[in-house]
Amino acid sequence: GCRQTCPLRPTPTSMAVDLVLAGRPLERVAAALAASDCGRLPALSTVFRDEVRAARPGISLCLTLETRLKLAPAVDLNGYFHVHDIWHHAVPQLTTTRPLRACTRLRALHLERCGRLTDVGHLAECSELTSLRLAGCERLSDLEPLASCRRLASLALSEVGLVTNLSALAGCTSLEHLELVEWCNLEDVSALVGLPALRRLALSHCVPLTDLSPLASCRQLEELDLSYNSMLCDISPLGSCSRLQELDLSGSRKLTDLSPLAHCGALGTLHLARCARLMDVGPLARCQGLRELAMSCCASLHDVSALASCRRLRVLNLSRCMQLNCIAPLARCDGLQKLYLSWCRELDDVSPLAECTTLTVLDISQCTSVADVSMLGSCASLRRLNVAGCRLITGLADLSQNPHLHIELKRMGRSEHEGITPPSLRRLTRLCVRAP
Repeated sequence: GCRQTCPLRPTPTSMAVDLVLAGRPLERVAAALAASDCGRLPALSTVFRDEVRAARPGISLCLTLETRLKLAPAVDLNGYFHVHDIWHHAVPQLTTTRPLRACTRLRALHLERCGRLTDVGHLAECSELTSLRLAGCERLSDLEPLASCRRLASLALSEVGLVTNLSALAGCTSLEHLELVEWCNLEDVSALVGLPALRRLALSHCVPLTDLSPLASCRQLEELDLSYNSMLCDISPLGSCSRLQELDLSGSRKLTDLSPLAHCGALGTLHLARCARLMDVGPLARCQGLRELAMSCCASLHDVSALASCRRLRVLNLSRCMQLNCIAPLARCDGLQKLYLSWCRELDDVSPLAECTTLTVLDISQCTSVADVSMLGSCASLRRLNVAGCRLITGLADLSQNPHLHIELKRMGRSEHEGITPPSLRRLTRLCVRAP
C-alpha cells in the first residue's frame, strides 16, 4: 500500500499496509469520485501509480443513484482497483445488473428496495460472489443465474413476490445463510435438500408454507425463523435438526404439538408467541439447555409444569396468557433473571417466585388478581418490578430493604391501591417509584 504523510506527496511503503490518501482510506476516496476522475487518482506520482497497478487492491463502493452504478465497472476497468463490494439501496429506476458485467471479482452485492429490478442475468459471471442481498426487489422472477454462484454463502431474497421456484438454489451448495421472508407464493422448499452447509434460515411470513420435510436434511441448521406462517401445524421434520439453537415459531396459530422439539437438545432460544392453540409444553422438559422462552399471547396455555425441568432458563415471557393461574413450577427455575407475566388476569399468587433469588426483572402489570408481593423481599437481585394496574397490591413496604429496586406504578393513582397507605409510603423512601 501507500501511506501519505501530507496531501500532495504519497510515500510508498509495504503493500501489506492499507492504501491511505490524504489521511483517508483509498477505497473511500475512490468511492466519492466520478468515473472520469477515478482513473486519474494515482496520477500524483509514477511510483504511486505503478504500486497500485501492481497490487490491484479491492475496494468497496456505496452507490445511491442509478447513474452511479456505472462507476463500478469504470473503476474496475481502469486497471488500478478491483471492485469487491457494492451497496446500492432504494433506486427504483434500476432494472438490470448489466452495468456490473465487468466486475467479475465481485464478492458482495446489496441491491435493496430496487423495485423495478427484473434482470440479474449477469450475476452468473460473478463466480467469486459470496454475499448477495436482493431484498425488496418485488418484480424479480428469475433466479436461474444464481445457480452459477457456487461460492455464495449468504443470500437474502425477502419480499420477492413473483418467484415461486427455488430450484436454482440447489447449485449453491456453499450457502450458510438464507433469508426468504414474505414470499406470498412459496409452498415448495424442496430445493433446500441440496444445501448441506445451511446454518441460518429465515422463512417467516410465507403464509402458504406447510411442508417442512426438506428441512430434515439440513442437519447443520442452527437458527431457524418460521414465524407467522399461519397455516403451519406440523413441525415433525425439525426433530432431525439436532444442532438447532434458535427457533422462532411465533404466530403459528394452528400449532398444537411441540413433541419434535424434544430431540433438539441444543435449543437455547425459543419463540412461541401468539400460538393460540398451544396447550401442552410438556416436550420442552427435555430442552434442558433452554435459556430464553417467549410464549406471550398463548391464549390456551394454562399449565407450565414442564418448565420446572428447564433449570437454565434465564428469560421467560408469559404475558397475556389469559388462562395461566399457577406459576409454582417456576420456583425450580432458580437461574431465572427476567419474568414477564403482564395481563395474566387469572394469576393471583406470585409467592413461588420467592425461590427465584436471581430474578432482576418482574412484570406483573395488569394482573388484577395479584395481591401480596411481600415475599419478593427475598429476591435481593430484583431491580425492576412493574405492578401497574394491580389494584389489590399489598406488601410493597416489605421490599424497602432493597435500595436498588425500581417499582413502576404507571397509569395508577394512589386511591386505586388498597394496600398502599400513607404509613407504608413513608417506609418506601429508599425506593424509586415511577409514575406519570
